[in-house]
Amino acid sequence: MRSAGTQHTLKQKIKNFYHLLLAMQAAISAGFPARKLLVIGVTGTDGKTTTTSMIYHLLKKSGQKTALINTIQAYIGDEEIQTGLHVTTQDPRELQPLLQKILNRGFEVVVLETTSHGLQQHRVWGVDFDTAVITNVHEDHLDYHGTADEYLKAKAALFFSLAHSRDKGIPKTVVLNAGDRSYPLLSRAKAGTTWAYDTAQFTPKMEHQQALWSDKVLATADGISFDLCTISGQVSTSIPLIGSYNVENALAAACAALSSGCTLESIAAAFPSLPQIRGRMQKVPSDRPCTILVDFAHTPAALTRALTELRKITKGRLIVVFGCAGERDPGRRTMGKVAALLADVMIITNEDNRSEPVESIMAEIARCAADGGAKKGAVEKPQVNRTPTYYCLPDREEAIRFALHLAAAGDLVDITGKGHEQSLNVDGAELPWDDVSTVEKILTEADKA
Repeated sequence: MRSAGTQHTLKQKIKNFYHLLLAMQAAISAGFPARKLLVIGVTGTDGKTTTTSMIYHLLKKSGQKTALINTIQAYIGDEEIQTGLHVTTQDPRELQPLLQKILNRGFEVVVLETTSHGLQQHRVWGVDFDTAVITNVHEDHLDYHGTADEYLKAKAALFFSLAHSRDKGIPKTVVLNAGDRSYPLLSRAKAGTTWAYDTAQFTPKMEHQQALWSDKVLATADGISFDLCTISGQVSTSIPLIGSYNVENALAAACAALSSGCTLESIAAAFPSLPQIRGRMQKVPSDRPCTILVDFAHTPAALTRALTELRKITKGRLIVVFGCAGERDPGRRTMGKVAALLADVMIITNEDNRSEPVESIMAEIARCAADGGAKKGAVEKPQVNRTPTYYCLPDREEAIRFALHLAAAGDLVDITGKGHEQSLNVDGAELPWDDVSTVEKILTEADKA
């Protein structure tokens, strides 16, 4: 008799074969549009959406006719197309017509956010990639992939696919993070050009590759300034994003842009005009003497990076509103401990509980918060000191309202986990939702009271 794990694997293989058939049909029906486009694929655990947005911006600024498909939306010229709820890599029946539309509209380059699920489920079958970019790889989606090694192998499929990708008369390129655990495996991928980047410095492993690294990084509440460095020289630039970890995303994007014909000088000139990326450390304007941000950090690694950066620029208390998705990797619930170690106030709430009881999810997060030294607080008598304290409010709107009620001058409120998403799954039902709009609504109601 097969084990439950074996049955799950067999079931997934059948699903993947079904997705492959759908992808083949979709690609054939659309006429394989990716064969006539330069396709830049970006994968990784964190930073994919930011990096794809950066590449899109840099190439557009250089005059290249570029389209974008990522978690937030698709951009084809001035047209913005929503790409679905809780979706990163589109269903091939949606992706291939999008690529066909991009080609028919006269665009030459497409930047495509690509996930491990999308790769393993053959959603990008028929898409001949020309450049593969990695951001970073941390443990995530182990509920689906089983082990960290299998998760990495799923990401690696994008890079090893270049060896079999259709020749379009340009060298295939891989962009690697020399400081990441993915480097030893991905550096074995066959490509005409290899770029390696590192936020630390030039390292020996980068000697036989095109190399880019950063120096003189200065992060403030308004953005980050830094130098882009190569063997032949360096230039100064800045990006209007919060969090020095975005330098890593900028280096990955710059490598992709350099491989696409941009100069280091043009990249440095373009970065300062990068638009705000929706739901990524997005400031919500208000007249209050505190700072309010909406972010997408929804893994322990992403939350660690986000709160570490926010702690540096917060004069008062750091208040974080977050939850963990139901029916997803339970390892994410250690975010409770991460928040306890880095924030002053944690408000644990719903983040797409699906069919899993939200109270159970919050209880697991709370246990991790307690492991990190946080104390449970009473909503009726909130603490005003700096002792790490957590509160549990299952209603996300009420959780945000409570956070804004607690915030005083100099405090920073970080509402994270949903970011750009336009729905909230409550007990299996997809309900309209937007963190930014919810904050604005609460602020307006308070002003009228």
